Amino acid sequence: YLDYTEIKPSEISKPINFNKVEINSLNDESWNLKDEGILKTLKKINTEKYLKDITEGIYQGLISNGDDIFILKGTVKNDLFYGFSQRLNKEVELESQIMKPILKGKNIQRYKPLTSDIFIIYPHKLNDIGKTQPLTQNELKNEYPLTYKYLYSFKDELVEKKIKYKTNSRDWYSLHRSREINIFENDYLITPQLQNIPSFSINNNSFYADAGGYMINGIKGIKPKTLLGILNSKVMWFFIKNTSSEYSGGYFYFKTAYLEPFPIPKLISKDSEKLIIKKVDQILTLKKDNLTADTSALEREIDLMVYELYGLTPKEIEIVENS
Repeated sequence: YLDYTEIKPSEISKPINFNKVEINSLNDESWNLKDEGILKTLKKINTEKYLKDITEGIYQGLISNGDDIFILKGTVKNDLFYGFSQRLNKEVELESQIMKPILKGKNIQRYKPLTSDIFIIYPHKLNDIGKTQPLTQNELKNEYPLTYKYLYSFKDELVEKKIKYKTNSRDWYSLHRSREINIFENDYLITPQLQNIPSFSINNNSFYADAGGYMINGIKGIKPKTLLGILNSKVMWFFIKNTSSEYSGGYFYFKTAYLEPFPIPKLISKDSEKLIIKKVDQILTLKKDNLTADTSALEREIDLMVYELYGLTPKEIEIVENS
């Protein structure tokens, strides 16, 4: 065995408790310096059936070509959007049909209903084969004259950015990364990319998301609310803390590369699904009525159900909860 621990600079002068790492677990390719109990528990939950296997994709949200230009806070009234432009530092009127409600990381909270009062100019459309592409300049000018006039005032800057990032400067008014419209227009689970506790929520309101959100689309073989309960469980948190990259202050990345390999229980009975969904529905209802509602008891019940799905022993549950 090898003695190993991780400490913060402020802890150097304090007594140090070392973990035991089995030397045979180390190889020439990479060293996973984790406590033996943690490694064995990670192996126990590894069902060889992963989140990437039960979804059509896990996608980061869109990226504008300048948030202070494209993203505005405001409201829609009939055919017009009334919003505040940070760049112009004033209220503007744009066509509501080209505005999409957008979620930033701060809008995505654990089990809470998704809400947002910010919108993004989305000058893109579906082509004949169902792919997303920019509107033509004539389409933008003729169909959305207010928006065209607004964006045109930033044309030189937007062209420079297109050239800088080696994208098509002909479509200077388009987003840097628009993503596919069908990703946003379908139901999906969503998480902020940085969290200090799993904070997955469910979208069924056609919200768009910016780069601070990661969307799980096309869930198959499991009910979305069942998956929501599993992803918000302590098993997920245990997995992320031991496989993802720590940002700072106990925050970890929940990006595609770290979400795709999350193990999913191979066998989930209909009865188990019904029980988890029942508890998830109760939480969602409570949070809808009161965002600060205490749902810890219900979340604890879901944790216990999830432990059972992975077949964890009391000792392994202790490792999951205390690692």
